[in-house]
Amino acid sequence: MLPNLEHCYMRHAGGLTLVRRLLERAVSGQLGRGLIGCDSWAWAYLQKVWNE
Repeated sequence: MLPNLEHCYMRHAGGLTLVRRLLERAVSGQLGRGLIGCDSWAWAYLQKVWNE
């Protein structure tokens, strides 16, 4: 369970790389079942930068 995903990329210089790797592993099933949450502002930002 990761309730505040935005804390991962807002507090680290390489945070967006960390989030990309985390989400790729989560989508592929490597991490097993779980829950990742973020606020609406963080979700809007991630949707915008995901394919950059």
